[in-house]
Amino acid sequence: ALNPGCTVWVSDSLAAMLDDSELAAVLAHELTHGDEGHALKNMGTLLESIGVKYAELVSDETKWALTGEIGPELGRVLASGVFNQILNDYGAQAPAVEIEADVGAVALLQRRAAALGQTLATAHIPLRRALIKLHGYAEGEDLPSDTQDIESLRNYPSLHQRLEAVEEAAYNDSR
Repeated sequence: ALNPGCTVWVSDSLAAMLDDSELAAVLAHELTHGDEGHALKNMGTLLESIGVKYAELVSDETKWALTGEIGPELGRVLASGVFNQILNDYGAQAPAVEIEADVGAVALLQRRAAALGQTLATAHIPLRRALIKLHGYAEGEDLPSDTQDIESLRNYPSLHQRLEAVEEAAYNDSR
C-alpha cells in the first residue's frame, strides 16, 4: 500500500494477502501518513537531495513499489552507486514516520471500534496481524527480536519495534 499524498493505492497482491480487517488496518496506517503530511515532508527531503529529477524518480519508485519494475530514472540512480547517499536524509526519518503512522492507525481503529460499540482493547489486533504477515511471518510463529526484515528503498523499523509501538498505543489509548 502507498499513500503519495492524496490517494491510497493498494496492490492486488496485498489485498489478496490480508483479510478485510487487516486491510482496513493497513488503510488506517496509510491514511495516517496523509493526515500527518508524511508525503509532503518526504517530498521536501527528497527534493533537496535530488533536485529536478525528483518527479521522475518518485514515479519510478512508485512503479517499483506497485509492480516490481524498475524504471529508467530509478535504474540510473541505482546503477550510479550513490543511491544510499541520496536516501540518507529520507531513510533516516523513515522509521519514525512508520511508527507514527502505526500509532495513528491504532487511534483510527479504536475510533471505529468505539463508533460500532466494540471494545477498544482489541481494535489494534488486525494491524498487528497485518504487520506480521507483511514482514513474512505467520501469527504464532517465533518473531525476530529486532531485525530489519523488509527489503526496501528506505529504512523501515523492525517488526519488533512496530509491534511494540502498536501495543503501547493500544494500551495507552484504551485506558
